[in-house]
Amino acid sequence: MDIESPLQIPSKLRQACSDYKLISQTTTYAVYEAKLLQNQQMVTIRALDTSAEAVKTNYAFAATLFVQELLRICSLHPDLLFLNTFEIDESGKMGFATLPYTLLRDELDNLQSAKANGTIITTFSETKSVKDLISDVLSDIEFLTTKLNARNCHRIINIQNIYHFKEKDTYFLGDWAKILNPKNYSIEHGNGELEKQPDEPNLNVADEIFELGLAVLELNGLSQEKLESISASNSTFDGKLNYAVQEVLEDDNCTLPAKTKSLVERMLKKDENLRPKLEEFSSIRAKREAQFKGFETANLRQHGITDFALSTLLSSTYGAWKSMKHLNLAENAIHDKGIIELADYTGWKKLESLDLSQNKIGDRGAVELGKNIAWTKLHTLNLQHNSITSSGAAGLFKNTAWVHLKSLSLGYNAITDVSFMNDNTSWTELESLNLAGNKLGDKGASDLSKNTSWTQLKYLNLRKNGITDRGAEDLQSNVSWKELRVLDLVENRIGEKGISALATNTTWLQLEELLLDRNPVYERGAAFLARNKTWKNLKTLSIADCTLGIIGAQTMVKNNTEWTNLQALNLTLNNIDDEGVGYLSQSTVWQNLESLDLCWNSIGWKGAEHLAKNETWKRLKVLILKINFIGDKGAAALSGNTSWTELQTLNLWGNSIGPEGSAALSRNTSWDKLTKLDLSKNLIGDAGAAALGENSSWKELETLDIRFNLITQKGAACLKNNVNWTRLKKFSY
Repeated sequence: MDIESPLQIPSKLRQACSDYKLISQTTTYAVYEAKLLQNQQMVTIRALDTSAEAVKTNYAFAATLFVQELLRICSLHPDLLFLNTFEIDESGKMGFATLPYTLLRDELDNLQSAKANGTIITTFSETKSVKDLISDVLSDIEFLTTKLNARNCHRIINIQNIYHFKEKDTYFLGDWAKILNPKNYSIEHGNGELEKQPDEPNLNVADEIFELGLAVLELNGLSQEKLESISASNSTFDGKLNYAVQEVLEDDNCTLPAKTKSLVERMLKKDENLRPKLEEFSSIRAKREAQFKGFETANLRQHGITDFALSTLLSSTYGAWKSMKHLNLAENAIHDKGIIELADYTGWKKLESLDLSQNKIGDRGAVELGKNIAWTKLHTLNLQHNSITSSGAAGLFKNTAWVHLKSLSLGYNAITDVSFMNDNTSWTELESLNLAGNKLGDKGASDLSKNTSWTQLKYLNLRKNGITDRGAEDLQSNVSWKELRVLDLVENRIGEKGISALATNTTWLQLEELLLDRNPVYERGAAFLARNKTWKNLKTLSIADCTLGIIGAQTMVKNNTEWTNLQALNLTLNNIDDEGVGYLSQSTVWQNLESLDLCWNSIGWKGAEHLAKNETWKRLKVLILKINFIGDKGAAALSGNTSWTELQTLNLWGNSIGPEGSAALSRNTSWDKLTKLDLSKNLIGDAGAAALGENSSWKELETLDIRFNLITQKGAACLKNNVNWTRLKKFSY
């Protein structure tokens, strides 16, 4: 049943989703499959059915149960629930979204359909854990019986009412309203005190165990007809039950372990005294609980978690997960209040990584985090995109317990002073420090350069910090970061003088990646940079939008003799022109170059011709010439190259290439490893598409983008019908 806009779903939640499909209806609520518009993720939505008779009769009772079922899911599996979607609108409608779950009835139907179609089919026992099913359902039964005073729970134990969370392979019972009577359901005595639940160590759930055994049989092949026959003869058991049990369990398709088969047989004994008692399942349930408690990773990114929700998590199942190692709480709504409680929590002594980026954390929260003494194994902490200032960061750096901290991200906060960082001598294993997007300025760079304790530092990100020549001069004076591999100085104000100073550094012998995009480097800065004799291990150099010009390209090639390991060079937006490309193509030092980005450089057909003549870059895998104007003649020149036999990606977006250029490219025979070709926004047309479709050498091609080329379906068909591009997965026109 497809429903465009189910009226029982509260308004905001309804507007946030599309593609609704009804999964099931219970006594008081409906369950839908839907798609979140924000990220196209499939979810399951549960909504109180205000049109249902039971809800109309006693709205308060139905709403209370609805919320209690929600809280039950939240306490057991908070990472499966999108808390930010829970809504009660003005009309009393309520609903929430979770990761997808399904009815066992539907899963069984899918298995039977597959069998009918002749596809490979397995029984439930081969694809799901029967013991997990038994454990989870019995856990719900015990909760309903002891906490909510429910009786006759066996009435809801069937595969039409057991749901399955595929994400974690967990199961739960639905439709509590079927077994809870509003008259018997109460949490208060006449004097207003909470009712004490009776102690029931010998809780009798014989009927529930029997029904659960039947559900297991049905999932393993018991027909609906036989199931109804057994249910009808429940009082006499005239041999039908034993026969049906044996027929299913002894079938070759039933791969239940022998011990599990024996357990199911006992669950279905006529004499309830011979059935296993609840406590006999304790070992199964203990293993199940240990499985949950043993979870090491929880991804709660974008789950709408607030301070209150975080507090709930810490006091519920998550708090019991003593083996927690990796916790992602990024992109939620956690403020200082929640962080204070998190910092005080001592349960996760094995915690190794914590992501709190893009929350609402301020100085108070950062200071309290710094006081944490429990996370002695913590090696990664991400606090990017919060509201932490220098005082909050100073409090954080007072921590002495995180002696194994290797990665700290404080990018895009409001930190201006970092002098306190040098006072921390506990984080001697620090390898990665991200301070991007703050306002450190030259003083901050100077303070950092004086650090002597981070001798293992490999990655330093200082992009967008207002650093000028003076700050760069101080940075290069550091003599402790001998292991530095990556230095990110993108979008600062470092000019020729600062670049000259950096280039004289003799400490960073291991430097592999230098990012200088959007700094005023100019041609003289390029010359200074190229004269560096220390960075012999440099593999990536990015100096996009640095106003290098033709002379800058020339001096880089002329002066550089040491970067023989250079693999990636980004010279985007530098107005290099054909002449500058000519100089670059003459380089004989960069023999290991694999990626060259010359996007937006005023390169014409002559520049393409220079590139095509290059015989040094025999390992080139990626060539980006986006937004130039090489035209047909340039495309033809490139196509004639025979040296780039390793080329995998070619981007010629926006180069005024017409049918002739397209035809010339199609005749290339040396790029037999090409997997991605972007020819979008050119002038190819149907004629060029037809010519391109004649190519027979790009047998590894997986992605072809020819959008905005005046190509009709006729031209597209010529490309789609290419018999050699058998690996093509993505075709855009």
